[in-house]
Amino acid sequence: MAMLLAMPAIAQGGYSSEKHPEFGIEFSRARDYNAVPVQPSEEWTFLFYAEKEAHRVEKRKRFRPELRFALIDHTPPPVEEVKSDGIVTLDDEERAADKEKGEDEETLPPITNFETFSDQILSQWIAGKPVPMKERTGFEAFEYELRHKSNSEFVGAAFTYSNEDKTIAVYGWCAIEDLDDQRKIWRKMLKKVKFYEPEKADTSKLERYYARRKFKNPEYRIRVREQLVKGWEAEDTENYLLVFSTKDEPLIRLIKSELESIRKEYEKLFPPKREITAVSTVRICKDEEEYFKYGGPRGSGGYWSAATEELVFFDYQDNGEERGTGKDNTRVVLYHEAFHQYIYYTVGKVAPHSWFNEGTGDYFSGAVIKGGKVIKIGLNTWRLGLIQYAVMEGDIRYPVQSFDNILNYSQAEFYSPGRVGICYAQAWSMIYFLRKSKVVKKHPVWSQILGTYFDTLQRTFSESMKALPSGEPTDAELEIIKLKAREAALDNAFSDVDLFELEDAWREFVSEIKPPR
Repeated sequence: MAMLLAMPAIAQGGYSSEKHPEFGIEFSRARDYNAVPVQPSEEWTFLFYAEKEAHRVEKRKRFRPELRFALIDHTPPPVEEVKSDGIVTLDDEERAADKEKGEDEETLPPITNFETFSDQILSQWIAGKPVPMKERTGFEAFEYELRHKSNSEFVGAAFTYSNEDKTIAVYGWCAIEDLDDQRKIWRKMLKKVKFYEPEKADTSKLERYYARRKFKNPEYRIRVREQLVKGWEAEDTENYLLVFSTKDEPLIRLIKSELESIRKEYEKLFPPKREITAVSTVRICKDEEEYFKYGGPRGSGGYWSAATEELVFFDYQDNGEERGTGKDNTRVVLYHEAFHQYIYYTVGKVAPHSWFNEGTGDYFSGAVIKGGKVIKIGLNTWRLGLIQYAVMEGDIRYPVQSFDNILNYSQAEFYSPGRVGICYAQAWSMIYFLRKSKVVKKHPVWSQILGTYFDTLQRTFSESMKALPSGEPTDAELEIIKLKAREAALDNAFSDVDLFELEDAWREFVSEIKPPR
């Protein structure tokens, strides 16, 4: 062990001093590692680093090495009742499916040391026997080997520092062929680690900044800005706080302008009953890899999380030599996810049915903005080809969902593997049909479907919440209220509709849409 510790650590960019007084820690950071933002809802990790990707593909590692710092309090926190946020986002798909099956989480002991942390948070890993290291500023130190339970090619190491009150766990992983080099780098980073009492952040400069500019909810904006890591910047708009690592300044200017423009279009179709004071973070990662590192679900292009009040996506690159396609794709995701954020604060802590929620998000993805105004809502080119193929060809791989089914799908059913792609495409086309079809506009009942659905959902949820004797529902009461609001919205919107007739008209409409050239 002593010989290994004495060997030089291979970090091509060298090391720089990293001080975090807000966490009470100081260490040497390998310049080959970039800081990755920690999600606001993260309970344990307070610092996160990932090795920079090599520019040349042939030099990139199979698994990009990572290193995380976690705080484990030795005193268990008081048990609190966790309230449902009413929104199931893409990264909640697996959890939603478990609920459909009736699977309950096992009651586990509180996490108060590295052993319980390893068992529950690092449950996919097996920690080896602790090897004592040199004590650091009053903290007893150990090193552990980490072995992945299902992938022998994925390995790591953990370093723990404990006193009477807490444990700081620093753990990293990488491909097996990189472990020797990476472990040397991690040891070098922690060789002179120091711990001290965390210092309260000085927010006076930011408080003066917002006092002069009069943006809504300055407390929220200050909190987000205080958590920015190196390489990330922030800019304000009336209703949003943009946080970004991309260096594409024209894109940031475009997003600042167009976000507020599309917001006005949301308000036209879905007027709020009262002023929305909430501010949402719009996080723009510099590329897809950084988006996934931050926690973006694989297979997604962006997501809105009610729990963290963040809309997250990335700076799309142009498709080959097709200039402008990157910004077009960025718009598609931005307009869609921003609708989810808006509707959450407009209706309350209840999500509409997936056909309405995802379909309307995709509907707004077709917005064309000029001069600060939405001049039209065009086609969503991400969805058009698939739904036309499904309707016109009848391919068993992409079966059209009957209206009776898709209207009633739960989130888990909508996202069911093998079905989610056609569900998204069909939901968009249904909303587009109900808003754009001349046949619908002339029909006294069909033309009222979307307005009736939204108004009923909003009214029923609000009335049910106000009728609660305690004013604050339990988890069980909230679930019942949300379910009743959605059922009432669906019943009112389609009570006098012949679904077979409506579906036939929709099929004809979809078949006749002319794709853009």
